[in-house]
Amino acid sequence: MAEATQASLLQWSVMHSQNTQHQQQKQQQIDSKWVDVILGKKDAVKMKESVAIVEDVSRTLEDRVAAFDELEMLIESGDNARDLRPLDLWTPVLSLLASGAAHPRLRFYAAWVVGTAVQNDEKVQNDFLDIGGLEVLIPALASESDIQVLAKLIYALSSLIRNNPRALSAISSNNGFASLRALLSTQPTASPLAPYDEPDSPPINDPYVIHKRVIALLTSIFNDRTPESFELLEVHGFARVVCELVEAEVGKVPAVGIGMVDFIEKAMQFVGSVARLYASAGKGGDGNVRKAGREFIVDAEKAVAVSRRCEGCENVVGSAERVLMILKGIASSWPL
Repeated sequence: MAEATQASLLQWSVMHSQNTQHQQQKQQQIDSKWVDVILGKKDAVKMKESVAIVEDVSRTLEDRVAAFDELEMLIESGDNARDLRPLDLWTPVLSLLASGAAHPRLRFYAAWVVGTAVQNDEKVQNDFLDIGGLEVLIPALASESDIQVLAKLIYALSSLIRNNPRALSAISSNNGFASLRALLSTQPTASPLAPYDEPDSPPINDPYVIHKRVIALLTSIFNDRTPESFELLEVHGFARVVCELVEAEVGKVPAVGIGMVDFIEKAMQFVGSVARLYASAGKGGDGNVRKAGREFIVDAEKAVAVSRRCEGCENVVGSAERVLMILKGIASSWPL
């Protein structure tokens, strides 16, 4: 009886072992595509596949744009954005910015991907600088003629410098601020096309999109009140350019509408930021800073006075009043 029991156990053990091996073989034979269907592809795989479609010139423009859109959504996650460099995906994205022959919608999304990836992430910002991304971004900014692409390039630049002194210094040494200065001097022009990310929508019809974005970028820099701020003001004359632009455009407010009102409001916020910057120098500022500050007061008071006459610009008037108070404080604290 004991021998029969031992034989039964042995037979059961052998059968169980065979069944286990058979199950393992069946598991190994499962097609990996079904694993992807069940568990979903890893984000890194999705990112590589998206870029492959973007690069494939045999695909339709809509396919390539859709792939770029998916990539932009994927890198909203900081971890995924950090994978752009190890996956070697920066190069194909930047190649579209470097190529003036690429369709504007592809350049638009390339700039959008850059801006989304680098925002608020010092590691990704430094990765972008290390691979020479700025050497592509600045020339693209200087040569781009499409309004919507330009707006996204400025967004990318704004995201890159956020809380990153290294990026700010690199932009200065690569003539990035000269390009921004040139954009402020251009004639305000609206894009005649529908938004590239919403092609079924009507055109934005705001001629001040570029000027407002440049001014907002500069305001964020001067709000930080870094030692380089005075140099930027002196070398590029941003304050005077903005003030003169306000004087030239303010008479169009009743005819142009919301776009102009928003532009003037942002311009006044910029003027206030610069005024606070000069106020922070106080009596301790050197003679050149005080001289530049007095010249700024003259320009700014003209722009503020003009802005206060705008019809239907209550928010602008409020900003102008606050700026004027700051300017008076500056004038009273600096000896002649």
